[in-house]
Amino acid sequence: MRSPLRGEIDWIDWSPHRGSEQAGTRPGLVISADAFNREFHVCTVLALTTKVKPSMLAVTLPKTVIGEVCQVLPWQIMTISENRLEDFLTDLDADHMAESSGRFVCCGG
Repeated sequence: MRSPLRGEIDWIDWSPHRGSEQAGTRPGLVISADAFNREFHVCTVLALTTKVKPSMLAVTLPKTVIGEVCQVLPWQIMTISENRLEDFLTDLDADHMAESSGRFVCCGG
């Protein structure tokens, strides 16, 4: 199994969940440092949603990133086993990471 890299977006199996946590399979953005991901076989991710709503916290990404307009939800943060990663989608480009960096909680990033 490969270790995920900071800035990549993957399909993630969020289930089982509790309460209002994310559930099902949906994209997530890896925000933890590469060395952390390799060493511990976990990564910290933020959920993405295509249900775009006005928000001062969410970061809206254009259709070119995953095929439709979406938002990164910094309040939906979770450290997950790399076993939850299903398929690689894309890498978030440096411009979008830089634009968003002030809103994301990063683990040694």
